[in-house]
Amino acid sequence: MKKFIFFIFFTLLFACDKSSIQKAYNDFYKYQQKYISAILDDNKQEEIKILKELIECGEFLKINVDKYKAKLKKLLQN
Repeated sequence: MKKFIFFIFFTLLFACDKSSIQKAYNDFYKYQQKYISAILDDNKQEEIKILKELIECGEFLKINVDKYKAKLKKLLQN
C-alpha cells in the first residue's frame, strides 16, 4: 500500500498539468530545465523520467518532440 501511495504522489508531483495550455507550457519549460540538470548531474534515471514528461507535455501542446523520443529510446536501450 505504501508503494501505491508513493507512486500516486510521485505521479502527481511530476505530471504535465493539462488543465490549461499555459500550465502545460510552464511544465514543458520546467521539464526542459530539469532535463538539463539531469544531464549535467549524469543522472540517467532522472533523465528518463523527465524525458517521458517532456514528451507527454510536448504532444499535448503539439510540439515536435521527436528528438526527445530518440533520446529516450537510446537511454532505454542501454
